[in-house]
Amino acid sequence: MCWTVAAVLRIALGSATVAAVTTAGVVLPIINVTHADPALVVLATGAGSVIASHVNDPGFWLFNLGSKDDIRDEQRYHSYCDAMTRRGLAPLRINPRAISSIHLGIQLMRDALAAHPDVDGVFCTNDDIAMGALLWCRERQLAVPEQISIAGFHGLEMGRQMIPSLASVIPPAFRSGTAQMLLNKIKNNDLNHNTIDLGYQIYHGNTL
Repeated sequence: MCWTVAAVLRIALGSATVAAVTTAGVVLPIINVTHADPALVVLATGAGSVIASHVNDPGFWLFNLGSKDDIRDEQRYHSYCDAMTRRGLAPLRINPRAISSIHLGIQLMRDALAAHPDVDGVFCTNDDIAMGALLWCRERQLAVPEQISIAGFHGLEMGRQMIPSLASVIPPAFRSGTAQMLLNKIKNNDLNHNTIDLGYQIYHGNTL
């Protein structure tokens, strides 16, 4: 390596930087911010809680609308699966492996209802897709939440200003981005694994 590395903030599996550091025999702090990170798994559980609190009818069908193969999307999807399975319901999913956008949400909502017209709700792994789903329902004059419920993830201000206001799971973005654990490990040379539960909030809005 041609540079000195003080620490690694790891965002996904298969990191070439992590492999290079490990191969070189360098001992330094490595912070996993997605894979198998208990703090972020808690956030995914929060997403499942949104669904679990509203899936009470055995006839309730709910789709998971995702975007690209993002590890965070996968965590939220697995949480959704757990919530559905606990209620004896079959998890349904559409994952186009495309970059998230409002336009993509419109397409996914259209495809979901074309395949399963009896779907009562959708849980989207981010607010962009959820806003697109909501716009498609409004265009088709489908009453939200009376005919179909919609929930997103991230708690974006734009989603709150939608009509009706979009329900969403709100992760503690600023707290998880402070890199305080990383700085502490560099300063104290503490290589032990530490877990911080950052929690989450749920904005119920008017779409559930």
